[in-house]
Amino acid sequence: MAAESDATTSNARGRTPRPSKTAQAAETIRALLAAGRPGDRLPTETELARLAGVSRVTIREALDAFWYEGAIVRRWGSGTFISSPPAGGSSPQVRNLYIGTRGVPSLPEEIRRQGSTPRVSGFAVDRIPPPRWVADEMPGHEEVWRVRRLLLIDEVPSVLMTDFLPTTSVGAAIEPFALSRPEADLPRFLSSVGIRIVKQEATLEAVALSPFQAEQLGLTAGTPVMAARQRAFDDTGVVAACAEIQYRDDRFRTVLIRALRD
Repeated sequence: MAAESDATTSNARGRTPRPSKTAQAAETIRALLAAGRPGDRLPTETELARLAGVSRVTIREALDAFWYEGAIVRRWGSGTFISSPPAGGSSPQVRNLYIGTRGVPSLPEEIRRQGSTPRVSGFAVDRIPPPRWVADEMPGHEEVWRVRRLLLIDEVPSVLMTDFLPTTSVGAAIEPFALSRPEADLPRFLSSVGIRIVKQEATLEAVALSPFQAEQLGLTAGTPVMAARQRAFDDTGVVAACAEIQYRDDRFRTVLIRALRD
């Protein structure tokens, strides 16, 4: 049997181009989202594949894209559901861009792979009432762990990370001190305490450093840097942890690469 093609059909001999198989699958899912309501359960992958006339692999790829965008919620063991709109009313005119990073190693692993040495400095832990944005993402937590870590690259302060974690999991207390190790990876740590992280989303923006942040990174207060607010989702679709990250851009840069198919 010939492999399923994902390329647009050629327009040779006057034929009209057909959508790719992935686009065809996405159109089917998009129509179901438009016709449904928040909380509605989508058909199974097998049913969607039959409706769209594509393979389950192609349907899964299309569902991944909607999942990254936040249009659907996956609840393992229950199914796939239409997401509720963001609090505050109508959808924004500009959509967020979510980038899947399957197979990407942790930041310290990637730093080592590129020939540099990472080290954690200034590790600090305290319990605090969650900041407003964290409380909105993780409702129901009167207190959270605030874990501050300064990542040095070749002994130069480069990335300031502040994680906000629940204080308990499955009724047991969480002790976040293992995150002081440079090889510590947040999803793996949370997995060790019974929280399975299946997706991370980060919103990137330019910010001016506060005096504390500037002191940690060895810069002047008010210096503009790239920053991220990150949300980690567990396998029930709930935000299980949040983070704020500031990057010293003379030491660390984010490059987005778009690979184009022939």
